[in-house]
Amino acid sequence: MTAPSKVHLFKTGTLECDQTWLLLKPGATIADRSNTRKEAVWTTCPTHAVLIEHPDGRILWDTGVPQDWETRWVPTGLQEFFPVQEGATYLHDSLAALEMTPDDIDVLMLSYLHFDHAANAKLFDNGKTRIIVNANEHEGALGIDGHWDSVRRLESAEKLRRIAEETNAEVIFGHDPEQAAKLPFAPDGYFG
Repeated sequence: MTAPSKVHLFKTGTLECDQTWLLLKPGATIADRSNTRKEAVWTTCPTHAVLIEHPDGRILWDTGVPQDWETRWVPTGLQEFFPVQEGATYLHDSLAALEMTPDDIDVLMLSYLHFDHAANAKLFDNGKTRIIVNANEHEGALGIDGHWDSVRRLESAEKLRRIAEETNAEVIFGHDPEQAAKLPFAPDGYFG
């Protein structure tokens, strides 16, 4: 008999940012031309990774924000728009809580190459971990012609919401502080 699989949620830093950037509620968070003086609403933006422990290996989905964000992001100015809350739990903290390091991960899957999802990917360039990213995402990240299709993104999110409703599944949306407050993060809990 094989050991059961476990799915762990890892905290990987909590950003603070203008709520408009999140686009969680199109039409509700973006000002239209009749509200050009609408003030920005700042909110928390939790980031997380997902570890799947399977009898055939360990798969990590995303890596969150880097602990050295204040210095690493200086060339881009991102540290001014997306500061990480003090006392944050980062990826290495979450791995360590389960007595793991990046060398214990067999496969790293990156949902997409934004700074809050893939910033720690270099930790897994260890000759052991297989790193997987969508070919179009990789090409877009390396070339000027890369583009962001926000309509397809919103359609995808709505499709996931519909499937969750029809199947009574719980969908974990990346940057929802209310949902994150209710989730069982490692090492205290897991799905199995």
